[in-house]
Amino acid sequence: MTNQLPSGPAVDGWCQRWRDRTPAWRHRDIGGFDPGRYTVVELDKQRAARLVRAHHYAHSFPAARFSYGLIDRTPHLDDYPDPDPSALLPTGRLVGVAAFAVPMHPRVLLAPFPHLTVYTESIELARLILLDPVPGNGETWFLGRVFRRVAARGIRGVVAFSDPVPRYRGGNQIMPGHVGWIYQGHNAAYLGRATRRPLIMLPDGTSILARNLAKVTGQERGWRGVVTRLQQLGAPPVRPGEQPGSWLRRALDAVDAYTVRHPGNHRYAWRLRRSRRASYGLPAAEYPKAVDPRQLIGSER
Repeated sequence: MTNQLPSGPAVDGWCQRWRDRTPAWRHRDIGGFDPGRYTVVELDKQRAARLVRAHHYAHSFPAARFSYGLIDRTPHLDDYPDPDPSALLPTGRLVGVAAFAVPMHPRVLLAPFPHLTVYTESIELARLILLDPVPGNGETWFLGRVFRRVAARGIRGVVAFSDPVPRYRGGNQIMPGHVGWIYQGHNAAYLGRATRRPLIMLPDGTSILARNLAKVTGQERGWRGVVTRLQQLGAPPVRPGEQPGSWLRRALDAVDAYTVRHPGNHRYAWRLRRSRRASYGLPAAEYPKAVDPRQLIGSER
C-alpha cells in the first residue's frame, strides 16, 4: 500500500482505495483477495450514501437508481479500528459501494449507446469505492457481480467517467487524478473525453459545476442545496433584499473558491449484452495512461 501513485508505465495494475476521503494504492500483483470472504448485497440509498460521503473525495452521492455493497463477511478488527455503526450489517461489514445513477442529461447515455432506451436500458456507474483494507483485484470481482445484477434488471449498457484532474485541499493533494485504471482492467471500451467545462473548486477539495451555480442565480430547482453547501464552508448569510447573483459572488469570495479549466472526464463504457442495439455510438480509442496537469484560472488562494 502506498499513498502516492507511481508515474509512467508503472501506473498499470494499481488499485485505488479510500479512507476518510484520502486515496491509497495497492498493486493487483500483490493479490490476497479471497472471494469466499466477500459477498454483494443491494443497499438502501441512505446506507450507501453514508459510506460514499464519508470516504470518497467528491463528498457527495448521486441520484442513484440502485446501489450495491461489498460486504466483508469476516472483517478483521485491526482493519477497522473505529468502524461506522451504520456499516455493520447482519452479514458483515460494508467495505465498498457501487452506485448506478441517472445522469443530469440523457445525452450522457445517448452518446455511447444511441440505440438503447435511456435510464431503463442504459445507466451511469456514478460511484465506485472500496475501502483501503480490501485486497487487490477486489474491484474487478465486485464489478463483475454488480454488472450481472444490473443486467438482470434490463440494463444493457453502462457508462462511467474518471476525473483526470488532481484535487487539492489546503494546498495538499487529496486526489492525484483518476485515469480509470480499474475500468481498463475490467475491459471497458474507452470512448474519449466528455465535454470540457469550468469547475469551481472549494477549499475542502470538492467542486461545483458552473451549471449548479446557475441554479442559484436563477432560483432553479436544487438551488437551496448549493446555498447550504457554501454556507457550511463559511459563506455569509443572504442580506435582506440581496439579489442571488450578488450573494453568490460574495459567497465564492468568502470561501476562497477558484476555477479549474477542466478538459473533460475520460469516458468508459461496457456492453452487458452483445447485440446491435447495444453497439457503441462513439469510436473507441487507446486507453489513457497519465493524469492531466494542474490548470488554474487565476491563482489558488
